[in-house]
Amino acid sequence: GRLRFLADLRSLGVKDPEGLLRRLIEEGMVTVVEPGVVNAKRDIVEKKVKELGSVPAKSLAELLEF
Repeated sequence: GRLRFLADLRSLGVKDPEGLLRRLIEEGMVTVVEPGVVNAKRDIVEKKVKELGSVPAKSLAELLEF
């Protein structure tokens, strides 16, 4: 769920996991439903990656500069 997602982001070195989650929600790339389940929206994530072009990034965190 949400807590595990944030813990995973921290373990990946994301400095502001809460901020990244907020940004992913604002961008429409994920939804958070009760009881705290984080769901990715694959089509929107793929669209965002295409919009950013050939940005060399390993993760959404890097794409969104977190």
